Amino acid sequence: MRNSLFFSAALSVTAQKYKLSKQQTMVFSCAVAGLSNKEIGFVLRRAENTVELHMTAILHKFKVNSRAKLIARFWMASFEELENVLTCRP
Repeated sequence: MRNSLFFSAALSVTAQKYKLSKQQTMVFSCAVAGLSNKEIGFVLRRAENTVELHMTAILHKFKVNSRAKLIARFWMASFEELENVLTCRP
């Protein structure tokens, strides 16, 4: 339960920070969870091409060129934010 709460909070903060649209946030959430574009399309009931367009936009907003770097940046930023909260730093 705590893990899903942390993930939801981290996702929300990240979506706001990088100005992700609602659709981009849903695609991003699935990508971070490890789903392929095809699987994301199935889950969100979107064409795989649509998912690819969202992923391209997300990668551009994060200024990274791979899905692995995107996910690494998400988790690093999330743990930094958690550390700031736990140590009461702004």
